[in-house]
Amino acid sequence: MDKTQPTLDADAAALLDMFAKAQVPAMESMNPADARAAGDQRRAAANLPCPTIGAVSDLAAGGSGSAPLGLRIYRPLLGKTPSPAVIFFHGGGWVIGGPDSHDHLCRSVVRGADVTLISLDYPLSPEAKFPRTLDLCAETVRWIFDNADGLGIDPARVAFSGDSAGGNLAAVLALMARDGDLPRPRAQALFYPVTDLTMSQPSYGIDFPGMPVSARTMAWFIDHYLETSDQAHDWHASPLLAPSFAGVAPAFVMTAGCDVLCDEGRAFAAKLAEAGAEVTGAHFPGQIHPFLTLPHVLPRSYAAIEAGVEFLVRHLML
Repeated sequence: MDKTQPTLDADAAALLDMFAKAQVPAMESMNPADARAAGDQRRAAANLPCPTIGAVSDLAAGGSGSAPLGLRIYRPLLGKTPSPAVIFFHGGGWVIGGPDSHDHLCRSVVRGADVTLISLDYPLSPEAKFPRTLDLCAETVRWIFDNADGLGIDPARVAFSGDSAGGNLAAVLALMARDGDLPRPRAQALFYPVTDLTMSQPSYGIDFPGMPVSARTMAWFIDHYLETSDQAHDWHASPLLAPSFAGVAPAFVMTAGCDVLCDEGRAFAAKLAEAGAEVTGAHFPGQIHPFLTLPHVLPRSYAAIEAGVEFLVRHLML
């Protein structure tokens, strides 16, 4: 997978240089519990200011009549009921992350798009593996649509969204909805999504010292998520391998040029377009994975979020 290394933006290059000089441990050198703890420590140290929105509340899972998964619900400042809604799946390779790790991103989307956002607290791997994680997300999506009135959202104006592994879940669920297995979203907004777990795309050759997510990291994530390596060829794990893309909801696909996931994201967008789906692309050539959650040091994240917000407004506010 030889590939000429792309050119990093100056801020991304400075960040990776700092990581390399500090000898920040690679995620794949840790066990999942330690990787999660390290992520929590970095988030606490960043101490990002929260964009002001209307309200935030948590709904627990497991009770009678409750959602299969825990939900964090973000309300807009001046939103009307019923509100358009975004069902959001956080990134983290299915192994790390949660509503807390993506709180700033979720608030930014709510603030910009004036929507209600529902963030799913899905179980992480290896404690829960494919397809259990996907199945629970699908069950929860059905519950959200069935309980739209109580949640104050408009079921006719719902988008699926996610970043990285969460973008993978959102893309698969949108395909399942196209097939009639779930209520159909009006749109899907995918931020540097994982779409091909075979790791066969050329951009897996991108390798800079200090990269938070390398090909080695992705192999570590995938090994924890899948029960067997053969599952990587199942389109429910690798949506790029779906037999058809016809009739899928309009898609926003954001990619970063210095990200090992770049080529599979762009290939996914191309397949959607070839099938006649509406696709809006946003590419950030010099940025790394996961720059969306690093706005304090990688301010291009704001432009990426704004592009996604513009897409959501266009499709949910009609």
